[in-house]
Amino acid sequence: MPVLLRALLENAVKFNRPGGRILIRAENSRHNGKPSVYLRIHNDGRSVPAEACNDIFDGYVQLGDINSDKPEGIGVGLAICRAIVRRMGGEIELEPSCGEGATFGLQLPAWITNGD
Repeated sequence: MPVLLRALLENAVKFNRPGGRILIRAENSRHNGKPSVYLRIHNDGRSVPAEACNDIFDGYVQLGDINSDKPEGIGVGLAICRAIVRRMGGEIELEPSCGEGATFGLQLPAWITNGD
């Protein structure tokens, strides 16, 4: 989980505009009838074009840095995040955006223990 959150937060920082905000919100939810947590990470950077919303999770896909418009890295970070989330039994998406910013949503199982 720490690797996943770190990668998503690094992306939020890297693709944010100078002085932009990063908002993180977690809420209880249900997924497939089971308790889960829905986590949103939003930045004020450039929106991702609608046609790239699904492709962005494929390996070696880059959209460019908002500050330089030159790709940074090799484009595997979100593909790795998706693999981690799916291995945990969850889902990750880039939520549709109207205007500025990008919001990634994660649906993760809530592991509830009885204290053992």
